Amino acid sequence: MSLDKAKQLDENIKNLLHYYEIFLEDGKCRAVRSRKLLKESAELIIAIEEDVWDKLVELGYNDEARELRPDKYRSRTGSDLK
Repeated sequence: MSLDKAKQLDENIKNLLHYYEIFLEDGKCRAVRSRKLLKESAELIIAIEEDVWDKLVELGYNDEARELRPDKYRSRTGSDLK
């Protein structure tokens, strides 16, 4: 569900911000943790986008789905439907 993914993304961003604030204060680096959060966040963003795309198609908003992910739309429909 996109809402759960969005909440996790929000938590990841808060943690990244916290680590960065620590880094700015005293130079302690949480690079490995930060990199893991960044990678997970990138995956969450893609998953959220896919959920949104699926919902657009389900609701019949084909123009918006095509605009959001043109390559995926063509591969799913077999053509660029109008």
